[in-house]
Amino acid sequence: MSRFPLLCGMDCYFLDPLGNVSLTVPRQPMNPFIHLLQTQSETQHLLQRNRQALLAGEAADVNNCGYHELVYRLFLETETIGYLMLSACRGDERDRQAARQAWTRLASRGSRISWNLWSKHWTSLPVQTAEQREAWCQTLALYAHEAMRQLETDLHPEPQTLPSLVRRTCELINHQHKETLHLKDVADTLGVSAEHLSRLFHQSTGLRFREYLAETRVETACKALENSDRPISEIAHDSGFATLSRFNNCFRNHRDMTPRDWRKRAHMHVRKTTARNLCLNKS
Repeated sequence: MSRFPLLCGMDCYFLDPLGNVSLTVPRQPMNPFIHLLQTQSETQHLLQRNRQALLAGEAADVNNCGYHELVYRLFLETETIGYLMLSACRGDERDRQAARQAWTRLASRGSRISWNLWSKHWTSLPVQTAEQREAWCQTLALYAHEAMRQLETDLHPEPQTLPSLVRRTCELINHQHKETLHLKDVADTLGVSAEHLSRLFHQSTGLRFREYLAETRVETACKALENSDRPISEIAHDSGFATLSRFNNCFRNHRDMTPRDWRKRAHMHVRKTTARNLCLNKS
């Protein structure tokens, strides 16, 4: 993601499935116009409304404010796991007119941003034609496909491509991750040294033993959070975590959100899917 701002002059964002910003590159956005839109409630609402319309596919090129944000939806199998976004750029004179109209509408609603400030920051946006924006959208797609391929390979390496010792280690973790499990115990079970197993496991999977163990436990917890209303502390214990605080820290490190937020998002997704199916059945 860090390469996109260098290449196109736009900030790069990773958004979660609900459209919330999870990661920004660079960490301190360099786009002064988008930063300006985030300073007041009216302009924040405009920015959020445009993004939600873009993510929902209601407009391929939202231009209510004279700027463009480019987005690509990320899929893992059939599930939307987030969005990759480049923000923002401007186009021809029609965009300048749209920017002036947007400022006029907001000023009539009490916005305190002067036209001089608005115009100055808008002018600082990188200029891209419609063809260039389309090319960047295609580049986002290519990058996302490769990134997702690598992610799936790293998290789910093909068993037949792994050394026998590593494959047996993965099987032990998958079967016993709900119990207390240490690298030395697994190495002793397999009849090798912990140092040799650690080195071979990392070379073969790209993950360290503790990282694979933690991801397996978090994945178990995710499924329980999605499919039950059991207490989070109980799910943490049954997934193999010794303490609730360790579970919460590990979950945030692996999913960039709390277990409670993960459950809330999953339930919201179920409600939206149910509502959409009802609408389709009625139609």
